[in-house]
Order: sequence, then C-alpha cells, then structure tokens
Amino acid sequence: MKEPTRMKRMMFLKRTLMFLILSIVLTALSGCGTSYENTTVFVDPLTQNDYVGETLYPGIQSIIEDDENYTLSAFYPATGDPFIDQMLTQYVNAQIELYKQEVSALGSSHRNEWPYELKLTYTVARDDANYYAVLFKESKYLGAALPSEDIITFNFDKEAETLLSLEDLFSDDTYLNVLSHLTYDVIKNEDLVPATVDVNWIKGGLLPNIDNFKHFLLLPDGLKFIFDLYQLGPAYLGTPSVELPYDMLAAHIVLNVAHASTFLESYAETTGITDDASAYNGGEVVSDDMNATRTGYEPITPSIPSDNAPRVAITFENGPHPIYTPIILDALRQRNVPAAFFCLGNRAEDYPALCVRIVQEGHILGNGTFTHPQLTRLSDDERFIEFGKTQEKLEAITGETPMLFRPPYGLFDEALLKQIDLPFILWSVDPQDRIYQDPDYIVTYVSDHVFDGAIIRLHDNYASTAQSVGRLIDVLLESGYTIVPVDQLLNLSPDSTGVYSQAVR
Repeated sequence: MKEPTRMKRMMFLKRTLMFLILSIVLTALSGCGTSYENTTVFVDPLTQNDYVGETLYPGIQSIIEDDENYTLSAFYPATGDPFIDQMLTQYVNAQIELYKQEVSALGSSHRNEWPYELKLTYTVARDDANYYAVLFKESKYLGAALPSEDIITFNFDKEAETLLSLEDLFSDDTYLNVLSHLTYDVIKNEDLVPATVDVNWIKGGLLPNIDNFKHFLLLPDGLKFIFDLYQLGPAYLGTPSVELPYDMLAAHIVLNVAHASTFLESYAETTGITDDASAYNGGEVVSDDMNATRTGYEPITPSIPSDNAPRVAITFENGPHPIYTPIILDALRQRNVPAAFFCLGNRAEDYPALCVRIVQEGHILGNGTFTHPQLTRLSDDERFIEFGKTQEKLEAITGETPMLFRPPYGLFDEALLKQIDLPFILWSVDPQDRIYQDPDYIVTYVSDHVFDGAIIRLHDNYASTAQSVGRLIDVLLESGYTIVPVDQLLNLSPDSTGVYSQAVR
C-alpha cells in the first residue's frame, strides 16, 4: 500500500496537534479529575522501550479504561497502511470485548484483592517496504491465583495486502516435519531450555502440527518461533523462542521465495534448493533423539500378560520415516510397548539407523517389500526381487533376518504363498490412517473396533499417526488390553507359514 502524501501527512499532523491542545485545555478546565476511558494517545514510537525496528507514521495507539470492577490498557500500532491498521484494530477491539464479557459473567471482583485486569502490549519485529511483523502479548487477570498469559503474531505482505500464514511461506507440504526437527536441534544444541526439563515435554511441544508453530515472525534473515507458556516446559521458562535462519531452512525445504527476503532469492539460485524431502541431509538423519542416529538402545521390557487378559498387536508399515518413526518409537519406549514395523527396502536404504533402533529396542522388523508394488501383478522373478532384495538389505543393516512378511495392500495369491515361506501378517483393525489423517479419529476408530486377538494396522509415515500413537496405547491399556508382539499374539514358531489377520483363542 502506498504511503500518504506529504500534504496528507501535514494535515494529519495539524489535526493531531489541535487534538492535543484541545485535550490539554479540557483537562485543565475539568480540575484535578482525570479520566482514561477511551483515550487515544499519540506517542513517538521511538521512545517506547519495547519497540523494535523502523516505523511508519503515525505510531502507537492506546486504549485505557479504569472501571470500579476492572482496568484495561491496550497498546497497538498504527502504521499508516489502512489494511494493516484495520486488521490490528479489529483484533484489539475483539480482545477488549471478550475481556469485558468475561468480566460481566464473573460479576464483582470485590471479593478479590485487586480488580480484574487486561494488559495488551506489542513489539514490532519487522517494518520495511515489503513486510510488517508484530508480536502481541496479553496478560489477563480474572481472579485466579495467577494471570493468564497469551501471545499472538501477525505477519503482513504489504504489497499483496495479505495476512500471511505459515503455510504461505512454503511450497513443500513437509515443512512442519522439518520445522519440528530443526527447532528441536537448535533448542538442544544452544541450551535454550535447561537440561532439567523433561525432554519428552519438549518433544511433545514440537510435534509437527500447525498449532505448535502458530506463533511466528517473518524477520529479514529468518523465521522466529515463539512458544506458548507450558508448551516446552514449566512456567519458569516463560515463552521460549527459536530463530531459524533462512539458509538453514532453505537447505531442507522449498521456500516460497515470494515471501522471503532477497537473501533467499540469491541463495536458491546458488544452491539449487530441492523439493525432495528424502534428500534433506543427504537422506541421513542427524539428531540423536529425534532421528535415531545413535546405537546401543536399551530394549523395551513389555508386560507379561495374564492368561485371561485380552491381547492385541500393533503393526506399522511403509516406513521408516525420519521424523515420524522416531516419535512413534519414543511413544512405544515410554510405555514399554512392543510393535512390528514392516519396512520398505528403499526407505531402509536411506534411514538405516532407524531400522537398527527398531531391532535394538526389541520390536519386530518385518519385510514390506522394496518398493510396495502390487505383487499379484508381477512375475515370479519380479516378486522374488521385491522380497529378496528387502531381506538382504534389512539383514545387512541389522544383522538379523526378517521372519515376518506383509504383502503390500494385503494382496496375495497362492503362487506368492508358495514362493515366500514366511508368515503373511495382515490385519483385522484398520483405521485407514493414510486417508483419515486425524489423530482423534484414529484413536476413536481403533478403540471402537478393537477386540481380543486383533492386529492393528497403522502407517509410520504420517504426522497424524505419530500424534495418535501415545494416546491410542494409553486408551488400549486403560481398557484392559495387553499389547504383545504380533508373533507372540499368533503363537508363531520359526517354521510357521500361512496368512494371519487375527488371533483365535
């Protein structure tokens, strides 16, 4: 949006000066009483301690009210851009109206020592010809022991007159996965969170969903993420923040350079940014805890089921995935629950450390073929290559030969059964997590359909599945089920063959 003309600015200054003179005169005539209700104060933003960066005319705005039952002070910027000013004004007015409704519903605060209070402040993080980024902090006291603290960010594209979402900045739909990975590494490597904080608390706050990364600022040299109170740890952490430089982001994901700095444009030209998610870090995983590069994992110690306890088995397929499989493995390890992973050979090639971790933690590593084709459409030789190449790859990586097989899509024929002399592990409960990528749906569907002897089918290459696994396990355990390895569920022996979709007791 174009800046006001010089003449318009002069007229605005004259009106402002007249307003200030009139305010002073009226205050003097009214005696000692001072009212702050609906007062608008124009202050030079460069004198504000919490103001960062250059500013556009005219500056800070204030709404201050002092009622018998509550007080409020709300500060927000006026940029001179009608679109931005309208959006920010609407936000501030909406927060004030919500606060007043809450106060009205609560009634008198006389039983409390202090009146109810709302404080709304802001910090401008970026203000240039192209973009405007601002952070609001809200503190609200409504009678509880402590005030509630909240933050919200706005990022505007001035030329397009658009409020930018995080999704607008990326053209690769894997961006949440990589943001989860990178923010965790920065927090760990730069000691942004004390070592005494539970690492699982941190990981939970960084799971790859949009809610965990909703507070961001589009800075000239990178993206800054601010996390909610309690998101990464106890209250004493406040609202931690992590800044990811554009060069760090561009090395892993495709950025929509229309919304990035001019630095990114030159960076993309010189580095040749790829949109191949498997290529990040050359297909190798890097973070110890998030992506399982280390060896020497301790095996889980699953519970020994009683004779009468209902039993189920959990199976995963189509992995390993560099982000989601470690999250799933962490959830299993925290609960000492075993599972089976029917890995693809081509993905095992790229992420061998995850296959090692699966085996070392005591899970079953099964054969899911090399490229996940419909085996019934292939020749005998092609089938054997798909199966045999995967067997060789997994054995070379882990030192153990897979003893279970899952045919892609559950499709097989008599010829395949004769050719592959391993147990074919199908399933009896399938929430179709690859289609319905909703954690709540996955948990509800499985809990509604599970039964004694069921084999649950999931995929470890979806964010929604990774988000649901911990909760799903908790629901099953609370319902009285014991989760056992699928071979134990089926009472398999080293010589077993055939097709299995559930156990019959």
